Amino acid sequence: MNEKSERLLEELVSVLKKKEDLRQVRDQLFKRGLECLLKVEHTAHLDY
Repeated sequence: MNEKSERLLEELVSVLKKKEDLRQVRDQLFKRGLECLLKVEHTAHLDY
């Protein structure tokens, strides 16, 4: 993991207060990561 990612992760973790906060972050991170991967795959497949 690069330095910027480490700093962002530390900042994110510092604001988590409850288990539910972590679940929400996990779910959003998974959703956005998957959307990003699908967008890249779609772009590569259509070649634009």
